[in-house]
Amino acid sequence: MADDVKGIGGWLLLFVIILTIIQPVYLLVDVVANPSFYSYSSGVYNLASLLWVFGIIIWSLVMGISIWNKKEKAIIWAKEFLIVSLVIGVVFTFLYAGLYTLEEQDILFVELFRSLIFFGVWFSYLSVSKRVKKTFKKTKIEWKRLGMVFLIVLGALFLISMVSSLFPQNIETAGFKVAGIPQEITQEYTLDAEMVQYHKFADQDIITDSIITFESNYPISVFLVKSENDFNNFIKGLNYEIYEGCLVEERTSGEIRCTISSGGIVVWNYNLYKVEYSLTMK
Repeated sequence: MADDVKGIGGWLLLFVIILTIIQPVYLLVDVVANPSFYSYSSGVYNLASLLWVFGIIIWSLVMGISIWNKKEKAIIWAKEFLIVSLVIGVVFTFLYAGLYTLEEQDILFVELFRSLIFFGVWFSYLSVSKRVKKTFKKTKIEWKRLGMVFLIVLGALFLISMVSSLFPQNIETAGFKVAGIPQEITQEYTLDAEMVQYHKFADQDIITDSIITFESNYPISVFLVKSENDFNNFIKGLNYEIYEGCLVEERTSGEIRCTISSGGIVVWNYNLYKVEYSLTMK
């Protein structure tokens, strides 16, 4: 009877199927079904997001195959995979949730809840299962090694961001999707009658999705140009480029959600009164 719970079968077989088939297929379908989580608002897929997804798929496949082949430390590796995946998911959700719509935030937190349940069920199973203990001699996590795994994953994330930056996507439309850690900055300004002010973006080489809000005591026009040269052309009355759809005209308050990579914000006080206004960018 003791041998009945030894080997790859029962719930352990289900876990292998999840790692090698169900999870990879689910992630691939999710990329297609919910492109807003993996792309810029223009519809162009974010290379960094795709690389991360495919990295998780490969990692999941390796874990499942290792368990199937009864590698000595396969269960330890699987536990590390569960812990790192959960931690990254929690950090990602709380760092980036503010850059999603309310509907998308609901999806994010539902997915996080599912991840917590998935982690709790399978980590507990791998820790107490008789079949696991009889099939694999080593099942206890080595915490120093887990720390190294975290460092490797962080290094992989950094490498992914570096690689994706070498292939900048052509972003031309307004929108609002996740990219970068949101850092809210609010500044107050004054602008004389019929004058224009240019606020240059701090990062001129990074594609990112931003939210710009403004408030003023008199109506102003706010729009995002692609370069300082475009601002100078605006001043001279020459042709200039703005990010498509990224403007609000003749309002005392407003919000612009836009994918940007260079340039800055132009504030135009077209009326005859001195304006006091504030800009918030995140």
